[in-house]
Amino acid sequence: MSPSASHYLPDLTGEWIDDGSLELLCLLGSGAYGKVYKALDTDSTPDNLIYYAVKCMPRYEQGSREAEIQENELMVHRMVSDHPRVITFHRQFATDEFVFVVLEFAPGDDVFSAMVDRHCYHGKPALIKQVLGELIDAVEFCHRNSVYHRDLKPENILCNSAGTDIRLADFGLSTQISVSTQFGCGSRFYMSPESIDPAYANGCYLARHSDLWALSVIFTNMISGRHPWSSAEMSDPGFAAFRSDMLEALEITRPAHALLKRCYHMNPLRRPTLHQFRDAVNAIESFSLDEVVTPEPVLSALRLPMKDFPIAVSTSLEWVVATPSDMGESYLLHPRLLVFLLLSFIVFFPTAVLLTLPVFLLLAPIIRRVRHKHRQQCRRLDVAHHSRDIPRRPRRRVREQYPRDRHRRPPNAVAPRAPTACIHPSPAQPQPQQADRVSYGRAECPPDAAHPLQIMAARLLGKVNMQKIENP
Repeated sequence: MSPSASHYLPDLTGEWIDDGSLELLCLLGSGAYGKVYKALDTDSTPDNLIYYAVKCMPRYEQGSREAEIQENELMVHRMVSDHPRVITFHRQFATDEFVFVVLEFAPGDDVFSAMVDRHCYHGKPALIKQVLGELIDAVEFCHRNSVYHRDLKPENILCNSAGTDIRLADFGLSTQISVSTQFGCGSRFYMSPESIDPAYANGCYLARHSDLWALSVIFTNMISGRHPWSSAEMSDPGFAAFRSDMLEALEITRPAHALLKRCYHMNPLRRPTLHQFRDAVNAIESFSLDEVVTPEPVLSALRLPMKDFPIAVSTSLEWVVATPSDMGESYLLHPRLLVFLLLSFIVFFPTAVLLTLPVFLLLAPIIRRVRHKHRQQCRRLDVAHHSRDIPRRPRRRVREQYPRDRHRRPPNAVAPRAPTACIHPSPAQPQPQQADRVSYGRAECPPDAAHPLQIMAARLLGKVNMQKIENP
């Protein structure tokens, strides 16, 4: 649709349309895609005059892109027209040149004029909560019906002279596709970073996140009375300054700063939902520093000389971290992230076990072989130790010394005999053979060898020359 469509539309003020049932009284406004007139229902009585807002648009050739956009606007507006905070869609009709849409007439002006011209919301937190709550209700209703506005701004929100009784209007850029690939939709003041730059959004973005961003900018307009930036890009000086020090740029309270810091998070998934946004706004007592009344003790302290004024350095994170009292619900981890981590654990843990199991099966024989060699080496060291002149005390008792274990004695073993400390072997007595050895722990020693304790006792008493002690 041509952005200059309203420029070549003729002025139809004073014309009668729809077979004379509507009289166009005056022009209410014009936009990129048409003009809006105030119309009188000629069938109404003088005591009960009925007025409508009639939107006039050019009629395009059937099947063209402009005609599809026009039909989409009318269709989505009809879908959400039943909500009390959305302009009511009554009917539509067409002529050879124009398409007329009969809408509810909202006397008054828009929210932009209420903010800029009449300053209706400055210093009035209760009114801000009321108006913003009504607007969030309308946007939530649209989202539940899979309608995403994508052009939320104060000019598209109608209200009365007091700035209340709002109506959401102008669904020309609305879509029913939650994941949008159309960038640059809407007014640049209210567009989110992901809806401006395709490279930042990786080719697509969620339309509901874009609507929440626009609501946050409208909320900023209400509490500060100004635009925070021209475009939500780091190349914009206003946006860069706002990101670096939001509290100093807007002169707002800490709870309001904490809420906006979360709403303006560069990651769309870290922003609050519409429900959380409304609850957080209602929980804040005041938004602007002008609304905060300074207590008298603080004023007295401010009157002190500088040399007597106590200076304290705060290291808290209140300025940058939203507390539960400021933000309503708060998550250390997003619920979707927790679900993703749980599913990843369920899927990848069995896979990791199956992949590592063959490795353990391959390493098991190698580990078993190494342990076997280690045992053999320890056994050889024990044998070498017991082959000395003074054998050490065995690690465990010999089973052959107990009568209950005699049936386990090797067939060629000789029953052990109580050793003595001073025994001189007889020259005629032969030395014990290999078969006459019994097991002392892990080593093999002659069965008639002196007990180590007896040898130690003889050495201490000096009764025996240890160099002459020999086995009998």
